[in-house]
Amino acid sequence: MARLDLGTIGEMANGICWRIQSDCYILYGTEEKKEKSEFFDIVKDYINNHPCNFNDRHAKVQFYVGNILIEHLNIFADKVKREYEENALSDVDYPVSNNMYKEISDIIGEKRMGRLNETLCEAFVFGPIMVSAVQQIIIRGLQMLCYRDPESSKQLYQFMLGGKPNG
Repeated sequence: MARLDLGTIGEMANGICWRIQSDCYILYGTEEKKEKSEFFDIVKDYINNHPCNFNDRHAKVQFYVGNILIEHLNIFADKVKREYEENALSDVDYPVSNNMYKEISDIIGEKRMGRLNETLCEAFVFGPIMVSAVQQIIIRGLQMLCYRDPESSKQLYQFMLGGKPNG
């Protein structure tokens, strides 16, 4: 519980958003030397299956990033959870925790202890942090969709409401 840090979660979620944006720029030829993220195939598939006619490269990237973040929210939220879990568990005092776990398990049984442990983690650790992570990803996605296309002066979400520019 001491490692519950919503600021860190926000940074982790924001990092995923930046990686998605970087992958989009790689695909549009402005960041060829950048390293592709583990989400590159998701980004590439989405772009290939959702063509658009924005002429402005930045408008295309913003449009795709916003949509990818929102449509694949579950994948990105799960990634934040896994990263946070690894980070949070790296500082656990295992000898003390293991002794306490064993003492409680001896009383209530190993199976019930496992379920109790999972329930407590979900309720008090991962539940709150996931709300923060999901909120951060959605906010970034919506910010991308509020980008104003320089040609039309419309915000990108307006194209979605009136029919997005398809290729």
